Amino acid sequence: MVRLHFESVIPEHAVTLGPAAYFRISGHLIRRGPENEIVGHYRNHFWEIQGNLFSRCDCRCSASIHFEDTFGGTSNLFGPFDHFFISDGTIYADHKLFARYVDEMSCWQHCDTDSCWPVLVIR
Repeated sequence: MVRLHFESVIPEHAVTLGPAAYFRISGHLIRRGPENEIVGHYRNHFWEIQGNLFSRCDCRCSASIHFEDTFGGTSNLFGPFDHFFISDGTIYADHKLFARYVDEMSCWQHCDTDSCWPVLVIR
């Protein structure tokens, strides 16, 4: 099970999403699986979660990442990672640059392969 942590300079505003089987980030939406319920939006460089704005999302549990295309194809599974975070459309996994969201193409670009995918899945 995966949990995503969103912290604020105001500790009472911190939000933890999960536990969930997975989270899917497609475009500017975060969905919690398996229900695929929308639990957050990314706008103007901030995550909007439960009415609060956050600049960073952390996953502190062991989790893996894969990408998906619009036809159901998937990338290799990456990880598990002990920790990763997403800040300003960039993912750092175990302290290493992993992927970037490219707004102009509406996709995640994996840094090692340069391949682009419209969906990011965290399990």
